[in-house]
Amino acid sequence: MECAKCVEVWVKPGREDEFLAATKANRNATLQEAGCFKFHILKDGANPSHFFLFEAFYSLEAAKRHKSTGHYLSWKLAVESLMARPRNSRIIGLVAGYDLLGRELCSWAEIL
Repeated sequence: MECAKCVEVWVKPGREDEFLAATKANRNATLQEAGCFKFHILKDGANPSHFFLFEAFYSLEAAKRHKSTGHYLSWKLAVESLMARPRNSRIIGLVAGYDLLGRELCSWAEIL
C-alpha cells in the first residue's frame, strides 16, 4: 500500500537558503530511490521560514528504507542546526492523486 509523509519544518530566520540547498539535494536523491514517486518542497505563503515536505512512496517499507539512506542521514545532520524547533512528521493517507507516470493512485483507504 502506498504511503506519504508530510514533514513540517520551522527554519531559523535567515537560514532558509541553506535549508533549501540541503533539502533540494535530498529531494533529488530521494526521487532516485525505487520506492519514491513524489517529493515536494512547499513554503508557507505567510512565513518564509515555515516549510512543508511532502514525500510519497509506493509502500510503508520504502518510506522506512528511505530513512536509512546516506542522503537522508546527511540531510538530517545538515539541517538540524538550521531548525528553529524540532520538525513534525506524520504519515498521511492519499484519497486521490497521480504518480510520476500519470497513473491514478486511489488505494489509500485510511490514515496510517
